[in-house]
Amino acid sequence: MSVVLRRTASWTATLVLLCAAGVGVRQLPGAGGRIEELRWLLGRAGPVTRHFNQASAIFLDAEAEQWGAGSTLFSTLLTDSDPRVVRNAMMVLGDQMRVSPGEDALQEIFLDWFCVASVKHRLAFHPGSSACCEAILENAARSGPTGTPMASLWPRRLSADDRRWIVAMSLPSVTGRFPCVGKLLATESATGPEMVRSRLWFVDAGTPIRNSGIGRRFERLGNDDLRHQLCVDPDDLLDMLSDPLPEVRHGAARILAVAGDERGLKVFCKWLRPACVDNAATEELLSELYGPDWRQGVESCDPARP
Repeated sequence: MSVVLRRTASWTATLVLLCAAGVGVRQLPGAGGRIEELRWLLGRAGPVTRHFNQASAIFLDAEAEQWGAGSTLFSTLLTDSDPRVVRNAMMVLGDQMRVSPGEDALQEIFLDWFCVASVKHRLAFHPGSSACCEAILENAARSGPTGTPMASLWPRRLSADDRRWIVAMSLPSVTGRFPCVGKLLATESATGPEMVRSRLWFVDAGTPIRNSGIGRRFERLGNDDLRHQLCVDPDDLLDMLSDPLPEVRHGAARILAVAGDERGLKVFCKWLRPACVDNAATEELLSELYGPDWRQGVESCDPARP
C-alpha cells in the first residue's frame, strides 16, 4: 500500500472516530443544557428519588442564577411529549410548591395546565397531577382558618370537569396518599353518620359500626342533604353513572350508594363485587341503608347470579 493510501485511510479513520465521539457527547444528559438534562432525569422509568433530587437541584440552580428561570423550565416540561417526563416533573413541582408556599408562579404554571387538561389526562398523569393539587391545598389550609373545607380552598372556580375529577379522586386508591385531594368533595368539615364523607371513610377503613365509636345508625340522605354537604349536585352524580371514564362512574356510584340511593348501588356493586361479601363495613352500612337482603335486588351483587 502506498504512503498516500495509508495516510488517506488513517485520516478517514480519525474522522470517523471524531464523528462518533461528537455523537456520543451530544447524547450525554447535560449536552443540551438544563432542559435536556431534566428530560433525561425525569424520563427514567419509575420514581427514582435520586433523579428527583437532582432535578430539584437543577431547578434551584436555575432560579438562583436568574429569577423566573426555574418556572420557565417547569412550563416547558409540562408540555413535553413524553408522559413520564410530564408526570415526574409534576412530582418535583409539587415538592417545590410545598417547600416554597409563597411562590405563586409555580402554582399558576400547574393550574394553567390543569384547567385546560381533560379529566382523562388529569387521571393519566396521576400521581404527578395529584401531588401538585395536594401541595396547593396543603398550602391553602396552612394559611387559612382552621377547619375550612377543602372545597372552599381550591384557588379557582370549579368547572364541570373539575367536579368529575373530584368525584374520581374520592376513590380510596387516591385518598390514602393524597388526603387533601380526597376531601375536596365535601363542603363541610363536620363528621358523623349523617355525613357522606364519614360514610366513605367508614367503608374505606373497613371498620364495623360496633368498633367505630359511631352511636347513631345510618339513614338514607335526600338530595337536599347532598347539596348541602357536597360540591357536586346529586343530579350531576346521577349523570356521572354513565360517564365514559370508569373512575368517574365508580366514584359517583360509591357516593350515591353510601347516601342511600339505589341507582348508585347497582354501579357500585359492579365495581366492588368481590368486596361485597368480604368488607364488613360495606356489608354493615349497606344492610343498614337497604335492608339485610340488599344483595338480592342487585344483580351485580347477588352471589347466586353468574
